[in-house]
This record gives sequence, structure tokens and C-alpha cells, in this order.
Amino acid sequence: MTTLKPEVTPSGLSFAAGNAVTVRFQVTGTAPTTVRVKAWKAGTSEPASWQLTATDSYPDLQAPGSVGLQTYLSSSSTITPVTLKVSAFSVKPAAG
Repeated sequence: MTTLKPEVTPSGLSFAAGNAVTVRFQVTGTAPTTVRVKAWKAGTSEPASWQLTATDSYPDLQAPGSVGLQTYLSSSSTITPVTLKVSAFSVKPAAG
């Protein structure tokens, strides 16, 4: 795994048990590849701008691959239990 940017917590985004979050990723380009992300509380408006953008020419980003979803919970987390429910996961070409 390669980290392109340090962890970011979007301003104004907080959650309580049972809350859902919507996340949008966009990956474009080759050498360099740009990865953009935004997250918002489900049921609220999608942010107009991307909250995190990383551009890199890391070789593994430049080769064909597959798309997946991986979760991570720090060993120092005091929030338990944590449940991840994915209600929709789709991959499609970016609108040009």
C-alpha cells in the first residue's frame, strides 16, 4: 500500500452511531495520476469542491489494475464495534 497524502478530516464533518457517509473518488490521468476525494454526511448536499487531491507518478498507479474497497481502523481507536455497510459501489469512466 502506498500513501499519497496524510489523513484528512473534512471540516464540519462529524458522526454519531448509526450515521452514514457518502464518499466519491475520482482517479484520472497517467504519469501523473490524480486522485480526488470528497465525503459528506448521507442525506446532505455533496460538497462542490474536492476535499483532498493527490497527484503522483508512482509506478503502481500507472499500470492497469482492478478496483476494490479496503477499510482500516487504527489499533488505537476507542470506537467499538465498528460496522461498515456498503449500499452501493460502482465504477465508471469519468464524464469527459
